[in-house]
Amino acid sequence: MQTCLSSFSDAMISCNSCITATPGWRKRFVSVLDPSQAVVYAGNDTADKQLAILRRYTTLPIYDFQPFLAEHPAFLVYSSGGGLGGDWWPWPFEKGWIQAAKRFGAAQRA
Repeated sequence: MQTCLSSFSDAMISCNSCITATPGWRKRFVSVLDPSQAVVYAGNDTADKQLAILRRYTTLPIYDFQPFLAEHPAFLVYSSGGGLGGDWWPWPFEKGWIQAAKRFGAAQRA
């Protein structure tokens, strides 16, 4: 049985959870980045760019969205419902962007 991965939509919660979680939980948590969509939905891409830099110096599981989606077409998104402005991932679900990305990813695999 494959483990379902969980992405935190708030960068601060994601980092804290990946660092402080037990090893069993830690392997389930990831951070997913999409700076261009962060600008659209949050008004800035600061958190995404900071995480992109952080991944160069740590073993934290930080992935770019499109390649991650191609490999993991189903994953959970945890949202704290706000945070410091970096918790923008729930909005694309409401706007249909995630479904469009899934269709794009499926077309690329075909």
